[in-house]
Amino acid sequence: MPTPRHIVFAFDLSHPLPRHREILRGVQRYAREHPAWRLTLDPRPPGGPDAPCHGIIAEAKDVLIRRAAEAGVPLVSPSWYAYRTTVPRVVPDYREAGRLAWRHLERRGFDRFAYLGHARDTHSRLLEEGFHSGHRRAGLSCYTYLVWRHTNLTPAIWAGHQRGFRRWLGELQPPIGVFACTDLLARYLAQACAQAGLRVPDDIGILGAGNDPILCTGFEPTLSSIDLAWERVGYQAAELLDWILDGTARPTQPLLIAPPGIHCRRSTDTSPTTDLLVAGALRHIAEHCGEPLRIADVAAACGVPARSLQRRFTDHGRSVAHEIVLARHHRACRLLASDRPVAEVARQCGYATPTGFLRAFRSIEGLTPRAWREARKRAVDSGQ
Repeated sequence: MPTPRHIVFAFDLSHPLPRHREILRGVQRYAREHPAWRLTLDPRPPGGPDAPCHGIIAEAKDVLIRRAAEAGVPLVSPSWYAYRTTVPRVVPDYREAGRLAWRHLERRGFDRFAYLGHARDTHSRLLEEGFHSGHRRAGLSCYTYLVWRHTNLTPAIWAGHQRGFRRWLGELQPPIGVFACTDLLARYLAQACAQAGLRVPDDIGILGAGNDPILCTGFEPTLSSIDLAWERVGYQAAELLDWILDGTARPTQPLLIAPPGIHCRRSTDTSPTTDLLVAGALRHIAEHCGEPLRIADVAAACGVPARSLQRRFTDHGRSVAHEIVLARHHRACRLLASDRPVAEVARQCGYATPTGFLRAFRSIEGLTPRAWREARKRAVDSGQ
C-alpha cells in the first residue's frame, strides 16, 4: 500500500479566478487517479506540527516559499508569480500561445496587428514576445498598448483607463487584428469599439486568452480566445509534485504546457461572405459543432428550409456538410492537443462513433488522430 500523502492546494479560493478553478479541477483529477493522495484546501500552509502536509501546490509568493522551505515541504507552482525564484513550475507556454494568436489573425486576412497587454506582467510579456515573433518574421508592424492590471481601483483610475483606450483606438488603422493578453481586456476592448462606432470583426478583429466562458460567450460579440489548458497545467503540477516526493530531482526550468488551440467565435469571424444567412449559419455551426449537428438543424436555427440553405451555400462555393466537418475538425484538434482519449474527442465533436470520427479526421489530415497528436508533440518539443 503506497504511503498516504497529504497535499495542500494553497490558492485563496474566496475570490477565485476562472483559471484557479481549472487548475484545481486538474489537481483533483490527478488525486482521484492516485488514491494515496489526500487533497485539502488551505490558503496558508504549512500548518505546523498539528497540521502537517507532504507537498503544496500554490502560487510561488515569497512568504509561502519561505515557510515551505523552513518546514522542508516541496512546493510546485502552476503560475509565473514571482518568476525569478527557482520554485518548480508548470505553466502554459505563453510564447507559443502568442505565436498561435499571430497565425490565427494572419489567417483571418489581417495585415495590420496590435497587442493589448498588462504592464510589468510576466505572462503578458511572454505572450507579447510570441505574438511579435510572427509579424516580425513577416516584416509587418504591430501597435502595442500596455495598461496596469488593476484599472478599477478608483473612479479616477478607471476614467483614465477609458480615455487611454479611446486614444489608442483612434491611432489604429482598420482593418486590424488585436490580440489581448486576457479575455477581460478583450471584452473591455470590444465595448470600447462599440462606443467608438468600430465594427467587430470587420474593423477590428479581437482575440483574447484564457477562454473564460462568461466573458467570451456571455456578451455580444462573442470572443475568440486561446485555450491555455489550465486543467492540464493543474494535472501536470500534481504529477510533478509526486515525482519530487518520489525523489526525482527538481527541474531547473519550468515545464511548459502547449496551448491546445483557439476557440473561434464572432470577434474574429472574418468570413469573406457578405451573405447574412450564410454568415449566420457559419456562426451557428462553429458554436454547436460539438453536438450531433445536421444540415436540417442548422437550417432550422436560421429559419429557412434545408434546401434553401444549401442553395445559398452553393452560390458561395461552399457546402453546409463540409463546413460542419471543418468546424468539428478544428474542435477535435484542440481536444486532441489536450491529451483526451480519442473516443472522448469523437463524442465531444458530435460523432456517433469513433470510426466516423477517424474517417473524417484522416480525410483532412492524412493521419489518424493518434498519429497527428504524436506528430504535434514532436513538433512542439523541437520548437517548430
